[in-house]
Amino acid sequence: MFGYQRTIVAIFTFFAVILFSGCVENLISIHILPDGTPSIEFTSRGDSTDIFDNDFSHPPPGLPWSLNVYNELVDDSVVWIKETSGYLTNPADTVYLSSAPGRLNHFFTITMSTGLFATRYNLNYTFEGRRVYQKYPLLGREILNDFQGDSTIWLPEVLNYVLGKALNDMAGLPSTNYSENFLEHLENHFKNYFSRIQYSQQSEELSHNTRSIIIDALQPFQSRLTPGFTDTLLQAVYPYEREFETTINLYDDHFRVLAMLPGTMTTTNADSVLTDTLIWNFSVGEVLNDDLVIQASSVMYFQTRVQKLALGIIILISLTVFITSFWKKKRL
Repeated sequence: MFGYQRTIVAIFTFFAVILFSGCVENLISIHILPDGTPSIEFTSRGDSTDIFDNDFSHPPPGLPWSLNVYNELVDDSVVWIKETSGYLTNPADTVYLSSAPGRLNHFFTITMSTGLFATRYNLNYTFEGRRVYQKYPLLGREILNDFQGDSTIWLPEVLNYVLGKALNDMAGLPSTNYSENFLEHLENHFKNYFSRIQYSQQSEELSHNTRSIIIDALQPFQSRLTPGFTDTLLQAVYPYEREFETTINLYDDHFRVLAMLPGTMTTTNADSVLTDTLIWNFSVGEVLNDDLVIQASSVMYFQTRVQKLALGIIILISLTVFITSFWKKKRL
């Protein structure tokens, strides 16, 4: 195998190795108070690498969020716990909990509407799908099969997507000064380049970096490239590389969402209900492609107003019956 092929395999094999570094348990608790404001807590448990890679983002520390990170010994292993909690005073607008490149974006909207006799509450919490089957379907199939197959099945597809998207982004940058035809030629070159990959290298080669991939692949074009081209391409590659890395890192993460809403539940897609707590359980497999939307609605009636209404209806009916009976007797 050529040296540049070994470098490519080494870099992206590194992301696959992350699969076996351990899993993370993520718990999100949402408690909506009667005034519509929610108390929210995020808790992630796992090893230090998984907890601090921020693939699943907690809200950034600072008002209204407080952060607590600590570790504990469990069965002779160190488990790290990351807790973020906050009390939102104005949740009516959609709250985005991640916007960094490649991370698992999740956002929620909590609405409250008050009528004459009741207040209605609605929770919509969306975990954004990774769109894996649109970007690299062979990788999606391999994830669902617990990575039992050969990485050469899906690796070229991922590499082609990452470099293809980066070059497409560069086509829209006036600073690159390269024609679309030239960038398309480069994209075809990368496809041919990656198609020759054969997996045979060991972990000692994992120290190479993405820059090595780009430089090696561009060797035939060096005389036609400006000095800053490689750096620009690396910058364009980063968000797609990070996106792929995050999908791999989230492979064995597990999520549990607990929600408590005021009043009586009217609709929900919860997996289960424990007394007054709604529970959803899922893993990254459920967001490989499409969004996962958590939904719950409840209603809290104003008992006094309802009772007054009921009493008024009873009195009205009674009066109607009395008056009708009175007029019937009078006519007789």
